[in-house]
Amino acid sequence: ANHYDLYSSDGSKALDVSDIPLFRALKGESVKNAEIAIAPKQGRRRFVLANGDPIVTKEGRQLGAVVAMRDVTVQRQAELQLLESQKRYRLVAENLQDLLIEHSTDGVIRYASVSSLTLTGYDSDDLVGTSLLSLMHPDDVAAFQQTTTASGLSALPSRAQYRIRHHNGSYRWFESSSSVVVDEVDSDQVVVISVLRDITDRKQFEAAICELNDTLEERVDQRTAALKQANLDIQSLSEREQTALGRLTRSEQEYRSVVNGIQDIIFKLDLSGNLVFLNPAWTRILEFDIVESLGNEFVGYVLDEDRSAFRDEFERLKGGDSPEGSLELRICTATGVVKWLDMDARLLEATQSLPTCIGGTLVDITKRKESEALLQRRAVELETINAMLLQTTALAEQRNKELDQFAYVTSHDLKAPLRAISNLSQWIEEDLEAVLTDETRHQMTLLRSRVKRMEALINGLLKYSRVGRMEEEPQQVDVAELLDEVLDMQEIPPAIAVEIEGTLPTIVSERLPLQQVLSNLIGNAVKHRDRPEGTVKISATRDRDVVVFAISDDGPGIDPQYHEKIFTIFQTLEARDKVESTGIGLSIVKKIVDARGGTITVRSQVGEGATFAFTWPAAAAP
Repeated sequence: ANHYDLYSSDGSKALDVSDIPLFRALKGESVKNAEIAIAPKQGRRRFVLANGDPIVTKEGRQLGAVVAMRDVTVQRQAELQLLESQKRYRLVAENLQDLLIEHSTDGVIRYASVSSLTLTGYDSDDLVGTSLLSLMHPDDVAAFQQTTTASGLSALPSRAQYRIRHHNGSYRWFESSSSVVVDEVDSDQVVVISVLRDITDRKQFEAAICELNDTLEERVDQRTAALKQANLDIQSLSEREQTALGRLTRSEQEYRSVVNGIQDIIFKLDLSGNLVFLNPAWTRILEFDIVESLGNEFVGYVLDEDRSAFRDEFERLKGGDSPEGSLELRICTATGVVKWLDMDARLLEATQSLPTCIGGTLVDITKRKESEALLQRRAVELETINAMLLQTTALAEQRNKELDQFAYVTSHDLKAPLRAISNLSQWIEEDLEAVLTDETRHQMTLLRSRVKRMEALINGLLKYSRVGRMEEEPQQVDVAELLDEVLDMQEIPPAIAVEIEGTLPTIVSERLPLQQVLSNLIGNAVKHRDRPEGTVKISATRDRDVVVFAISDDGPGIDPQYHEKIFTIFQTLEARDKVESTGIGLSIVKKIVDARGGTITVRSQVGEGATFAFTWPAAAAP
């Protein structure tokens, strides 16, 4: 007692005399592995492991006692450091928002952090024993297995992105950083430690962050050795000491590996606002050297415009007004580039080895901010264009009304004199019938035919001007029935045969425009012939969302040099006195087909007939 004091194994209570191993042995007790603390009056406290037995004669008389003590201070310090490391890892895991899981190489989850409830909707205890593959999107399983297999061949962390099914049934994107480590229980086996970050809302910006790894270590094996096997006890204690130190080293390495692998900045500030910890992402994103940055005031890196907001948030966190806080701020990199960062921070309470500080993450959201600004500019441009389109549409509608009125007035004013000329020539011919010569009668007939041609030309122009501006509601159209109506309206000579090839479809389309196109093309096939007899063939074939119509004849044919000209308004290949024609029909057909997104073509050679084919948009009938 003059030189040292004895305490219990945890160092908290002084030993009674009856609890001292030597006194216990003197009382006849066999003392096994009794751990006590020795506190010298000068020097540091030491921990020893005591084993003792009473000394007894053959006759059973006790002569005294013997006690052997082994210094286990280094081992105890390693155990305390290991426990402190475990507390620190647990603090990191509980304060980060990402998901930390430990699973076997075949995907069975052995541990999940408490953030699983927030990120996946599953409680961490419910996930233990569940296969990660069963929660993964089917399209991502193969890639995940390939990554897991590859990571088993290397000690370097592997990265992967995949989707996990949330408890509500939806899938969310996660980016994982996985490391293969030796199983603490079975050193012959390995386990995979993965940090998963929800990147569903940030996947287009190519940014992700991994959760810190928190691997729980088991306590050192129970101390067992007897006084009679002292050499074995010494070897066992030495092995335990080395094992504890090795585990502590591996835990530190795993902790640093995870922190260094996270893509976002992890920082800690003391209560004065100075930087006390930074991970390598600080240099990767902002290009500042970590060693030179530590100890500097963080607000000095923030742009002037955002410093006031940061100070307010810092004081609020430091004062305990809120457990956590977030803020978007700007920092100018070492090369002069301004970066937008999303700060998420909280107050970290002091531990046995760490003082109170403020820690958190800084996520680079520069690309997102640039996209938001671009979208805003595009929205303003779209509003301007939309206003211009509305103005243009209104102007076009006004012009169409004016054009319809002009066409109506023009048609009426032109047709009236033409009808008067036709009637007057008829009256003159009737009044002068007795004195008119055959040549005069022929001229009068020619006059009236020219008047009719002029009237047909006016009607054609009127129809041509209205094509594309008159809309009709689509309806179910039986093409066979429509074709029968068109043929009934045509004056087809008996010597001309009309053949329908194949089965005609039933479609949903505008009826009247299609009827007008078919009527024009069939009428031309009948009218433009070089002999009285012949054949006209008609077919309609569906090709996905269009119907391809074809009208073929065995007439005189058309020279290829005129294939484009015939679709021009007022163009005819024969004299109008030989074949009555306004030269407007095919131009109307082309305008109708073009207005509906279709195409019309002609295949023909002189003396080989002609085939007019056009496509017509049409949905299938229900």
